[in-house]
Amino acid sequence: MNTKIASVISRGIAKARDPYTATHLDNVGKLSLEIAKRTASDFGFSEQQIADISVFSTFHDIGKLVIPKEILDSPYPLTDAEKDIIKLHTVLGEKMIKDVKADLPPELNVDMLLNIIRSHHEFLDGSGYPDGLSGEEISPEVRIVTVADIFDAITTFRQYKHSWTPKKALNELQLMVDYGKIDAVCLQALRDYYDENTN
Repeated sequence: MNTKIASVISRGIAKARDPYTATHLDNVGKLSLEIAKRTASDFGFSEQQIADISVFSTFHDIGKLVIPKEILDSPYPLTDAEKDIIKLHTVLGEKMIKDVKADLPPELNVDMLLNIIRSHHEFLDGSGYPDGLSGEEISPEVRIVTVADIFDAITTFRQYKHSWTPKKALNELQLMVDYGKIDAVCLQALRDYYDENTN
């Protein structure tokens, strides 16, 4: 199956179960594409890799399809136990893809897809999850999706929190760069995209 078609189907399933997740997948896909295009020369991406990052980023939260709906839809801040359950979406999503890997087309860059799904909550300083990866252990495509994911999450309204303005969100992400958590090149690319589309 064409990966773009599969991505649409995945987002459709997510929308039926959790409209926020579906919208979030769309937004992260668009932002990841824009960041990937602007960092292609830094990271040595080919046109195909840029396209793959755009599509694969829309699968990053696919593991949330098997997280209890009452946790996903909670109108309150999550408890520590609920947060631990949410964190499982990284490894659950990876397993979902691995379970069908044999049926995927051989030309598909499955390693990149699995990497994005499992590692998009890793931080450069080693404080992320599920593996505590750090520095060069975190691939460029994951760094891109992480920045896109955080930006969209904090600029989107949820029942238990207000949405931040893009400017405030970018400032927060800059602090994360300063603390060594996320990639400065990826954040600059996001800033460039924002500046190009707001002036």
